[in-house]
Amino acid sequence: MLIEIEEYIKKRDSSKLSDIAIHFDMSENLAKLMIDKLVIEKKIMTIQAGCPTSGSCSSKTCHPKIEKYYKSTENNWVKIHF
Repeated sequence: MLIEIEEYIKKRDSSKLSDIAIHFDMSENLAKLMIDKLVIEKKIMTIQAGCPTSGSCSSKTCHPKIEKYYKSTENNWVKIHF
């Protein structure tokens, strides 16, 4: 299942936890556990979405739950050749 989740994220460039849970017909808690394992293995990374308001995120108008996105790390590493 981890490989399928990793491939799903790669194909979409980035994905929200809720979308992954719906696609694989599982709870968000279970999806999060699997995604955490992929993050630890450095196969995907977490991206924090920006504040949806025009003010700073410390303002009282900012939405308290900003959803995280997950992105493949496959093409994000810079290779240095000597």
